[in-house]
Amino acid sequence: MSTAAIIGGGNGGITLAKALDEHLDVVLIEPKDAFVHSVAALRGPVDQEWSSRSFFDYATLLTRGRVLRDRAVKADATGVSTAAGTRIDADYIVLATGSTYPYPAKYDLDDSTAVLAKLTTTHQALHETGSPVQDPGSGENSLPRQVPSRTLLTGYSPS
Repeated sequence: MSTAAIIGGGNGGITLAKALDEHLDVVLIEPKDAFVHSVAALRGPVDQEWSSRSFFDYATLLTRGRVLRDRAVKADATGVSTAAGTRIDADYIVLATGSTYPYPAKYDLDDSTAVLAKLTTTHQALHETGSPVQDPGSGENSLPRQVPSRTLLTGYSPS
């Protein structure tokens, strides 16, 4: 059976890995332990219940293929080499390295437990300070429900 090495476990990488799983030997190379739904992640700092809902464990993604938790450091015509020294010989190589955004939309940590701890700290800091945080995507400001004693600004104009 042919092997497909997919570098990157974001939206494009997991969609392709899932689609090819029944047809090829799929190896998804991704350093993180869980897929992060970046739109849901934006709500995490203002609504702590959403923090854990933003993660989907890669261990349950593929039926036949596998997820290699590592970083690709070299891709050539015959395969991919990882930071840990693993070599994946592949008939097909897909670069699905995605994009980056600042925290909290994307995380600079590879372990979801560490990210949840960081989100908890952010959430606590927002509660303690009553910082003006607009809940992205919903058009609502969720802090007045959680910190009703604070006066919050919901918009900013430099003029």
